[in-house]
Amino acid sequence: MKKATYLTAVIFTGWMQTYGQVRTYELDASRQTPVKPAPLPMKGESPAGKTLSVNSRWFEMNGKPWFPIMGEFHFSRYPEKYWNETLQKMKAAGISIVSTYVLWNGHEQPMGTWDWSGNRDLRRFIGLCAENGLYVWLRIGPYCNAEQLYGGLPEWVYRMKGRRRNDPAYLAAVRRYYTVAGAQCKGLFFADGGPVIGVQLENEYASGDRSHIGTLKKLALDAGFRPVYFSVTANTVFNDDRFEAIPLQGAYPYRGWEHAGGKATKDFLYANDQWIMTDAFSKMYYDVDKYPKGMCEQGAGSQMTWENRFVVAPAVVEAHVQNQLGRGVNLMGYYMFVGGTQMPGLRTPDCPESYDFQAPIGEFGLSAPTLGCLRLLHHFIRDFGEALAPMQVVEPENPVRNELDTSRLRYVARVSGNEAFLFLCNTQVRVDMPDKHVKLRVKLPDGIVEFPELTVRGGTAPVLPINLSANGTTIRYATAQPIARFHSAGQFHLVFTEIPGMTPEFAFDGRSVKEVKADGWVIVRENGLIRLRPAGPGKASVTAADGRKMNLLLVSRSDAENSWRLKASDGEKLVLTSAQVLDKGKEWELRQLQDTAFDLRIYPASNILPGNSVAVGPWRRYSWHVPACPAGIVADGPVVALPATLPGGLRDIFLEIAYTGGHLNAVRDGKVLTDNLYNGRPWMFGVSRYLGGGAITFRAMPWTADISGVDADAAEKAKRLGPAIQSIRTIPQYFLTLQPTSKSK
Repeated sequence: MKKATYLTAVIFTGWMQTYGQVRTYELDASRQTPVKPAPLPMKGESPAGKTLSVNSRWFEMNGKPWFPIMGEFHFSRYPEKYWNETLQKMKAAGISIVSTYVLWNGHEQPMGTWDWSGNRDLRRFIGLCAENGLYVWLRIGPYCNAEQLYGGLPEWVYRMKGRRRNDPAYLAAVRRYYTVAGAQCKGLFFADGGPVIGVQLENEYASGDRSHIGTLKKLALDAGFRPVYFSVTANTVFNDDRFEAIPLQGAYPYRGWEHAGGKATKDFLYANDQWIMTDAFSKMYYDVDKYPKGMCEQGAGSQMTWENRFVVAPAVVEAHVQNQLGRGVNLMGYYMFVGGTQMPGLRTPDCPESYDFQAPIGEFGLSAPTLGCLRLLHHFIRDFGEALAPMQVVEPENPVRNELDTSRLRYVARVSGNEAFLFLCNTQVRVDMPDKHVKLRVKLPDGIVEFPELTVRGGTAPVLPINLSANGTTIRYATAQPIARFHSAGQFHLVFTEIPGMTPEFAFDGRSVKEVKADGWVIVRENGLIRLRPAGPGKASVTAADGRKMNLLLVSRSDAENSWRLKASDGEKLVLTSAQVLDKGKEWELRQLQDTAFDLRIYPASNILPGNSVAVGPWRRYSWHVPACPAGIVADGPVVALPATLPGGLRDIFLEIAYTGGHLNAVRDGKVLTDNLYNGRPWMFGVSRYLGGGAITFRAMPWTADISGVDADAAEKAKRLGPAIQSIRTIPQYFLTLQPTSKSK
């Protein structure tokens, strides 16, 4: 067992000095040890000649570093009718790989009777992923957990004394399951031209025979599973010296399995031992230097249980993901990215029917506030991931290791030569962090980069670039966060977002710049630097010394959270809209609640959409109105009568239900369709999947003494008012479909 090795970061004047209330934090990245990543024996080539591979540090596509973003979506926990649109939402959100459990007991009930139809149609789901340009990573178990009864094993397998071991009877059952499941995937692997690139074996196999994973892999290969990558969860014992599988990690800022969803965790300290290996499991399971750091279960929420409740804070999720980037993660995989509903009769007793998970895309398809925060990082990974993946991690000499330490700044850098990204964190789950006034000094091979005095607000986790190459220019430092760089309509664009509480400044190496045009920006030339100081969001044009040109765009934080990356015939676009976006390839679809007026801004300013538009600075702003539609829903107290079909102008109708009590059931014909655990927020219930089946009755259930994690005021209200529905408000979801043209301005 080896502890992961970081670059030694020796601080050359002491790690921290105090000047009044401003602290100086320093980092020495001047002595970098060249790293030669070892290739792992996992490689694949598609019929079109595309290659995928991996080494001990990062994943590769066509021989170049590749930083994929993976999101978990359980097809069997979501109505088949909505699979395609949900995949389009994932694609628009920046997901490149869809991971999904294949839950054995959801397909074989009873023994020998298999069901791969409807919501269980794995082959159709994989095909839809392919149609949307998304890769697939199957998690085939046989044991999965996933809050599924018996961990996803059929009851008769779960009762076996030799389960999850190399027991002949158990392996015979697994072989039969793998064979049937493998037949569903025939011809859909990367080597066939299909989207399936990865297969996870088992789940959280923290004790047992190390050879068991190798045995399962052989059974999977024999059954026709031929992915590029085999994986296991990183808290799994396996023969790590044989490179049979890649261990992928997990970390949750909110933990549904702990009282009240958990306390402050060490996940915000840029530590090297996630899943939370030393925190939760007290040991490492493999030599971390042999494998790339990748996540298969990065919690963007968590499943609430009857006893443990919480409300996910978007800033906490963003900081948690940013911490993974800072500590060297090179595959970001979320669990869950899309919520769902438990398969009938197969939930674990401690969990409700809802599997919403407070995921970025919820049980009924709505975007959660976390999605906007995550999109900033997804834009960044997409455009800077190839450069980020090979970068080494450099820690300060005396990093924060106490999660309750609120006085010191948590920071780390990823560095390659003189180029770096500096990751700062002033966020800690369940702990209020005070603002910090700091100066930052980073020593690199070609000298020291010193930032101006900065305020790092509590609840933020910024990423700052150092010596960023930008189309012939070099940005020595910036006090704004990079989110995108792309070519469009023959021009190069570099996009940053403002950081709350931080004055934006861009310091260019003066030798790399020939000319700057920036109306309304302050331009200061001193000490070999050209500093650009915008008064607010706007655009600058910078010509490099070699004649190449760059457009530098600064957007507000709120606009960045509403930004989407979409393709049009004349190139890449940055699109701003508060509506939910579906990427349909040649079409874009916008959806929003209640409001019939749609608004969208597009950069670079292009006249490629129908409708009214005006130039707004560097943007072209479009606006449309759609007709208002009556919802056609009648509520008689807790009983809601639904129409047979949706009105033509709506994609869904939501019921915003304010209630008190322990939880709320949605009941039809005596059966609970799904439910909602009370945590002080109203339930947004989508009705479209239940149309044509009769009225639904909502039943508020009593508060129980063992419920934890609910805000004290909300808990007191639930106890005082008892189980009761205060109001049911009908909210229509309007939509607008757009077809970009090639005409541009």
